[in-house]
Amino acid sequence: MLQAPTTLPETAPTSIHYHKNGGLYYAVISDIHLGHNKNPARRIVANLFKALPDNAETASLDIIFLAGDVFDDVLLFNDEDIFDIKSWVRELLYLCKKYNIELVVLEGTPGHDRKQSQYFVMENDINQIGAKLRYVTELAIEYFEHLDIHVLFVPDELAGGPEATLRSVKDLMRAKGLEKVDHAIMHGLFKFQLPNHVDNVATHDAEEYLQLVKHNIFIGHDHTYKQFDRIYVQGSFDRLGQGYETPKGHMRAKHQPDGSWEIRFIENEGAMRFVTMNAMGKTLEETLALAKATVVGLPDDSHIRVRADSNHPIFTNMDSLLRIDPFVKWTKDPQRDKDKALAPLVETHTKYVPITITVGNIAGLILEKIANEGATGAIMDASIELLEELFPTTRRVEHGNNS
Repeated sequence: MLQAPTTLPETAPTSIHYHKNGGLYYAVISDIHLGHNKNPARRIVANLFKALPDNAETASLDIIFLAGDVFDDVLLFNDEDIFDIKSWVRELLYLCKKYNIELVVLEGTPGHDRKQSQYFVMENDINQIGAKLRYVTELAIEYFEHLDIHVLFVPDELAGGPEATLRSVKDLMRAKGLEKVDHAIMHGLFKFQLPNHVDNVATHDAEEYLQLVKHNIFIGHDHTYKQFDRIYVQGSFDRLGQGYETPKGHMRAKHQPDGSWEIRFIENEGAMRFVTMNAMGKTLEETLALAKATVVGLPDDSHIRVRADSNHPIFTNMDSLLRIDPFVKWTKDPQRDKDKALAPLVETHTKYVPITITVGNIAGLILEKIANEGATGAIMDASIELLEELFPTTRRVEHGNNS
């Protein structure tokens, strides 16, 4: 059994083949975020097809759980991602029908899914696909008769928060005459997922749920893989932003009739790349040389964040980066003196001092703001010229002469 809370499970040998008769084999995928503005659905869908191909390994699955946040935000019918999403949903349903795989879709964070996963139900019904599909939008305990298992489902942000949710779970178990459920699929947070200094976030109680669940708990919402005892945070299926360079993918769980079990992490090797290029202290020429080295081997559409001092010339020469690789998305990450930047925030945090803006002082306030943002002398001069056209007193304000 795996215990390390920050270590990914070892991948099982490829020679292992699972069989539906006599055991339980299921996949858990969460936080797909279709419709994300930094990772188009066409890329994510291509990786989903690779994760669940039409082959013997997929055919041996009993259940596929989509543990919340299938969608990232509300999508309109004319959105460019819609065709790819519809194609994947349809093919997944046909795949599940072909191999008698149960497909369970859990509603995730309301601000992301927004009940759009009902499209799975519509597609299955309208096209008469006939896949075994369950779309879970409320707290529920579902019984899978052919597998003789009870599975607890806990969507995100239920009314009353985690404490009320736990009471409802226990009430539901009593009503069904259950001391324990076999497995749990959730969307939300346990306290172990948060840094020690974060204590103002409502979280589920890991020890309570471990007492209520006989086997494993899988939970979505957190995009980074974590583990605590029998609780697995599978993380997001693909990368969606900077700072998530750890492996992405989904989980597979196999339970044998003798009670033994195995957990595997299946990496999404085609996950979007988000890279930080650190040009702090480098000249423009050194930065461009670093950019050429950074793009080597990166797939098209990768994201590179350029980190440098706020007044670094690279930020006024971003076109040079596009000439190095026009198929990479370059973004700026200017760094300033954080101590100086934070000082006025701390000073005025408990005492608000109102500022009266007038025709006579507006130019000075704007110039002060620009200067605090790290503007160069050339930018300041250009700003003064522009402001002088709008406010004739700009020069006098700049030089401190109010006459």
